[in-house]
Amino acid sequence: MNPEIADNWQAIPEIGRIIAEVLKRQQPPSPPEQKAIRAVWSAVNNTQMHLSRMRRDMADETEPNAELIQLWDDASLEMAEK
Repeated sequence: MNPEIADNWQAIPEIGRIIAEVLKRQQPPSPPEQKAIRAVWSAVNNTQMHLSRMRRDMADETEPNAELIQLWDDASLEMAEK
């Protein structure tokens, strides 16, 4: 098992590493790899939408977004378990 990803900045290179491994094997990703990739993409997409809404609304949101925190936590765990 890989160590848990503790920071969003660690997640992107790690998912890149997972995808590179899959491409190198030239085989479809395993079910745990698929779950990890989907979890990260979900977290990234939701983060992008959240930031877009903040920019559009010019919101000065200082409170952490609980949904995004949970998505990134889930993605981290999926990547560690793959």
